[in-house]
Amino acid sequence: MSGLNFKIRHYPLPYMLDELGCHSILPKEAALSLAHQRARRILKSGEDPLPSIPYFYQLMLAADYPSELIELGYFDDDDMFFSDDPEGKQTRAREALEELLSPELRQMRLTERKIQWDQELARIKSEWPYVFNSPTGRAMFKERYIEKITDMRPFLWIELVAWSIAGWAFSSWRTTVIGYISTLPVLFALPAWGEYVRMKRERRDTLLRRGVPDDQI
Repeated sequence: MSGLNFKIRHYPLPYMLDELGCHSILPKEAALSLAHQRARRILKSGEDPLPSIPYFYQLMLAADYPSELIELGYFDDDDMFFSDDPEGKQTRAREALEELLSPELRQMRLTERKIQWDQELARIKSEWPYVFNSPTGRAMFKERYIEKITDMRPFLWIELVAWSIAGWAFSSWRTTVIGYISTLPVLFALPAWGEYVRMKRERRDTLLRRGVPDDQI
């Protein structure tokens, strides 16, 4: 009994808490409770959630990185992948607070994001460079081909002059017309073929850098 009196006299707080019906809780429970209180206050008051991000980071550290606080705790680190628009950052932070308070909402949004990501990934893999004959692939080919034809204009004029001289030398305007017209398809086909070969090579190099096996290219 004397030992108990000694503990009560020198360590009164635990016994006082027992008398009041209080009990200790784990760091994770405490951190989540404080995080929920702050989240409810921010959402209810409409205040800017961004100044509270360091608070959630400290709670995450104190509770040894519980999964519920990861998104808010690392909000500033993840923010580099998004726009710097302040309103957009506030919106994302409020969404993270809502998800902290509602695991069901968090799971639903995670599912929606995964669906959106899968759709975006499928769209990417249906375009250049994964698919050569795709809308973006054809648009790139057309743009580059037009640039090459534009650069060839001086050469086309030189070709016309050369055939004109040949026709004058043979005293035959038909030589000029037939010769020039017959070489035009070749002149227009060569840049197209060159660009096709170039894009095939670029496509192969790009896919290899992205880790696509050589036998799947």
